[in-house]
Formats: sequence, C-alpha cells, structure tokens
Amino acid sequence: MRSSLRMLSSLALSAAAPALVRAQDQGLRRVEARVTAISGPAVHLDQGGDAGIEPGDRVRATPAGGSPVELIVRAVTRQSTRCEFVGPAAALDIGSLVEVFVPLERANSKSGVEWRYNEQGWSTDLPLLAPVQGVLPSERERTWTGRVFQSVDWTRDTASSEQEYLFARTGLDLRVDNATGRGDQLFFDGELFHRFASIDGQDDEDTVRGRIDRLSWRLGDSRESSRRFEVGRFLSSEMPQLGVIDGVEFVQRTDSGQRYGASVGMLPAWDATLSTGDDLQAAVFFRGFAGAEQQFTAGIAAQKTWHEGERDRDLVVGDVSWRASESWRFSGAASLDWYTASDDPKSSGAELTELHLASFWTPKAPHGATLTYSHVAWPVLLRDELPPTTLDTLADGEVERVALSAWRDLTKRLRLWGRVDSWSDQDSSGGGGELRASWRDLVRENSEVSLAVFSNDGLFVDVTGARLGWRQWGSWGAWFASYELAEQELAGGPAIDAQVLRGGWDGMLGRYWTLSLQGDLRTGDEQDALTLGFALQRRF
Repeated sequence: MRSSLRMLSSLALSAAAPALVRAQDQGLRRVEARVTAISGPAVHLDQGGDAGIEPGDRVRATPAGGSPVELIVRAVTRQSTRCEFVGPAAALDIGSLVEVFVPLERANSKSGVEWRYNEQGWSTDLPLLAPVQGVLPSERERTWTGRVFQSVDWTRDTASSEQEYLFARTGLDLRVDNATGRGDQLFFDGELFHRFASIDGQDDEDTVRGRIDRLSWRLGDSRESSRRFEVGRFLSSEMPQLGVIDGVEFVQRTDSGQRYGASVGMLPAWDATLSTGDDLQAAVFFRGFAGAEQQFTAGIAAQKTWHEGERDRDLVVGDVSWRASESWRFSGAASLDWYTASDDPKSSGAELTELHLASFWTPKAPHGATLTYSHVAWPVLLRDELPPTTLDTLADGEVERVALSAWRDLTKRLRLWGRVDSWSDQDSSGGGGELRASWRDLVRENSEVSLAVFSNDGLFVDVTGARLGWRQWGSWGAWFASYELAEQELAGGPAIDAQVLRGGWDGMLGRYWTLSLQGDLRTGDEQDALTLGFALQRRF
C-alpha cells in the first residue's frame, strides 16, 4: 500500500519537475463566483470567460461544517460557467460561494484568446474594412485540445481501529476539432480508478475500474450548418437535466437563434462504471433566447423512459434564466412527473417533483444579495437512481428550503457575508446560518484572512462551530489554510467535539502544468484521521 502511494507520488512529481523552475513566472488570480443553478449533474456559476475561466479549471467550495467540494469546469460562455462534480455529487446550494484560481496572463486577457493580425498579403489599395472570406472545414487544420490528470487521496484513520484508504484517479479529457475535415468534433473523457482499503480484522480491498464519462462525435452547428448531430455517450448541451445518454441527439438552430431537437438512447446507471443497457429514454426539447445579448433564455424538454422494457418515467423539465439588468438576475428550474393508476403510491396526474428559484442582486455598489427557494419530492422510479425509501416517504415525502444570503464591503479591505436558511419536510423542520468576515491584504498583499461562525439544525445532525481561514496567492500559486472547531450532535446521541485543520497549495508549473496539494487532519471525540492528496494536470 505505502509503496503504491510513494510510486504514484514520485510519478507525479517527476513529471512536474521540468516545469518547477518556471512556476514563479506563473501568477494566479482568485476569481469569486456563485452558484446560479443546479441542473441534474451540471452546476452553473455567474462568472465565465470574461473572468479568465476556461474548461478544465478546478473549482472549490467549502460548505459550512462540511468538507471542501471540488468541481471541474466543462463549458464556458462570456458570463457563465458550467461545472461538474469531481467524484460523487455533493450537497451544494444555489448562491453558494466558490473560488477559481486562474493564471494572471489569462485573467488579464479576459477571454484568454489572443487575437493576432497577419499582415502578409495586405495592400494599401484595399479598404480597411474589406470583407473577410471564411475558411472552409476542408481547409482548416485538425486541432487537439484537452488535459491529462492524475490525483491521489490517502487517508489513515486510527479513531477506533487501524484503517487506511487510497483512492487514485488517472484520466484523459480530449477534444479534436475538425476531426475528419468536415467541421466536426470528437470528444473523449475517461478515467481509471484505483481504490485500496485496509481495515484491521478484515480482508484488504484492492480494486481497479475504468469508466468512460464521454465518447461522442458531433457534426454541425457552425456557420456552414444550422443542424447539429451527435452520437455516442454525452450530456445534452441544451438540457443537461436529461442526464448522460448513450445514443443520438439532433438539434436544429433557426435563423433567430432558437434551438429545438430530439434524442434517443440508453441511460447509464449511476454506478462506478456507468453500466448501460437497462434503461431506454426518448426526449424532445426546445430552447429559446431573447434580447440583443440573449439576456433571456428558457428551455423545456419532455422525456419518457423504460426500465428493462417496462414503462418507467414520464418527465417534463424546464429552466429559465433572465439577466434583467446589470444588477438583477433571475433563474429557475423545474421537474414535473406524470403518474398513472399503476404508479403506486402516487395519485394519478402531475406532480411537481423539483423546483429551484433564485434571484441575484449585484449592483455596482459594494454589496449584493441572493434569495433562493427549492422544493424536492421523491418520484416513483423503477430505475435504481435514488437511495432506498419507504412507501410513506414516496407518498408524501418532500423537502422545502428557503435561503437568503448577502454581502457588503464595509471598507476596501473588509467584507461581511451572511446566510440564513430554513428547511422543512413532511415530519420536521430546521434551519441554519453563517456569518463570515474577510480581510483582504491584512497580513500582506494578495492575501485574505477570514473568520466564520456557523450553525445548522439538520435532520440527522446539528452542527455549531467556527472557522478561521487564510489564503495567499501570487507568483508561486495560491496557498490556503483553515482551522475549524465544531460541535456535532447526532440525532438521539451525544454531542461530539470535532477539530479540522486543512491546508494546501494550487499552482501553475510552467505554462501547461497545474498542481494541487492538500491535507486534512481531523481530531476530537472519536475522530483521529489524516488525509493527504495531490492532483496533477497537464493541458495541451
């Protein structure tokens, strides 16, 4: 076990060593963003290419009383970003604050694209605004972009017995533009997982699995064609709520920019290997835009699924996003299930199974606020997608949550941020809140010191605590450290004191390499665990 960890660590560091000497030239800038929507496996942020964010960037969030949540950027527009969770999906609320560290060079150029003008062949006889001839796909070069990455997380827990865990991920995320000379794209995203567990008194577990998250070929949706065809395994770019499918999708773009289309294929199971073959889906969808800069967008889709040949789910999903002004932004998403007499214990007819609403107020003045509401009920499914539930929970189980967060810069260096929320289900209710103060450049330039207090009254555990944090970013990357002291009271059990000390570093190793190091030490009542990890990535 330990030899495996040393081998993987040595491999990562030896690969990065040639670029270490250039790391000091690659400064980083911290970009703050907020979660604006959660659509199935996709998480959307309110920052994008204008802030220097690009696909492949890592995103980190730190919920109150919880472990950091890691995400990866998948798609970027000028003012928004679509991310996906690294590993299993975690609890993350709309309005949550996240951070992305981007290279200073890219951040300063906003979109990260450097435009150059080739003066070869220019003549003084030509007008300055002479028409530009487009290059046909057959005349374009084939381009390869993507990333390869390696991450390792190792944990040693000695609270009750000697336990040791290792989880390693090796992956390739690849995009080939103009793959066959027809203006098409080829996508691949695959990973190998290695999990090792050693627990006193039990046999060691040592497993290696592979998983393909995406393998698809896309043609069209360019200036030469208003149609787009995609085949393989992919997440719908128009309606990600439909989930990952193994099949085909067709999209038609109208002259006014609206899009409509359909898809058919299998739905992979939510297991470690995304096995497929049991669930078939067919869907139709439409997405419309309005405004000179597409300030308003709305989408709707109808999906029907079959599990092992038997009718399963009739689902309608929709979303809306409206940037009403420079200060106001609204978003919403909903899911509606339709049941028949055979869908016990549900009544026949329609049920609103999910509703998420959010309003964002971010004026130019140094303050802002977010108000969110969510409603979630348990749908009846043959597909094994939800945790085990009782018939009573399926019949009337629901969770509603309302949250309000706000921030204000009291001075150029001092910011206050607060959040209060309330939740209720069919049996009980609770709530919580967090208050955080952060001082920029208090210790030195490009640094932040923060102090937060939080409390959460949950269904199974109540948490009250405080966290002291520090961040520093600059030419050698971004350092972070925090100390958290919390009291956790399990339902029907005693209160447990927990202390968590976290630290890490994110940095650029030359122009194409990034490396993240992190550690987590948990101590207190019935807790004594150390976690160390790294994530190494190379872009190309």
